Amino acid sequence: MNAPVAIITPCSAKFWDKFGEEHIANIQGLDPQPEEIIVVSDTKLVLPEGWILVDAPSKIGGMGSVALACNKAFEVATAEWVIYKPVDDLMDKNFFDGMPYGGDAINVMGRWQNGFCYGTPDQFNRLLDLDHNGMPGWILMRKEVATQVPFRPVWFDDWIFWIDFRAKGLSVVFDSRCVWTWRVHEDSFSHSSAGVPPEAIEQTRLLRDMHKTGSVRYRAEWPPVFEVR
Repeated sequence: MNAPVAIITPCSAKFWDKFGEEHIANIQGLDPQPEEIIVVSDTKLVLPEGWILVDAPSKIGGMGSVALACNKAFEVATAEWVIYKPVDDLMDKNFFDGMPYGGDAINVMGRWQNGFCYGTPDQFNRLLDLDHNGMPGWILMRKEVATQVPFRPVWFDDWIFWIDFRAKGLSVVFDSRCVWTWRVHEDSFSHSSAGVPPEAIEQTRLLRDMHKTGSVRYRAEWPPVFEVR
C-alpha cells in the first residue's frame, strides 16, 4: 500500500540537470512509495511515468519562488498529506515506514550531511531558545492544512510553521527517527533572501520578535506545544 502522501519538488532546469537523476532514484527507492509525486518547474522536464509536472507560477530562483511553487502544488495534490522535498536532499528508504500519521502536521527530524541529527527531546529542547531554524527538518501537512497555512515566501524556518500552526489551534506531531539528509552546497539558496518580497521579510522579523519577547510561550512537554497570546 502506498503512503498517503504527495511529494512536492519545485525545481529549475539547472537544479534538475544536476540533481534530477539522483532525485528520481531516491524516490523510486522508497518503500512504501508515496501516493503522488509532483514536480513544479519553470521549464519542461522529462519525468518518470505517473509523475505530475506542474508549471511554476514564476521563474524558480530563490525561496520566494519555491514557496509560490509549493503553494500551487498544494492545490493540485489529491493525497491526504503533502510534503516539500528539495531536489537535492535525500529521503531514507524507510521514510514513510512507521510514519506517525496524526495531528495536523508532522515534523520529521533530519540529519546534517555530516551525519549529526537532532533526534531526541533534549536536543530539540535546546532549539526553543533560538530565533532561527537550527534543525534540519521536514514538515508533512494535511492537504487542507497546507492550503490553510500556505508557505510564507521567506527562509524556511520550522519554528515559524509551529507559530502559525499554534495561532490557528493546529497540532504538530514530532517524528524523531531521523530519516532524511539535508545537504548544503555552493548552489543552495535555502536561506537566501533572493526573490523574497520585503513584506515577507518583515513578516519573518515580526514572528522572530514574537518568539524572542516571550509572546510565544513554551510548555515543558514533549512534543513541544506553542501557545500564541
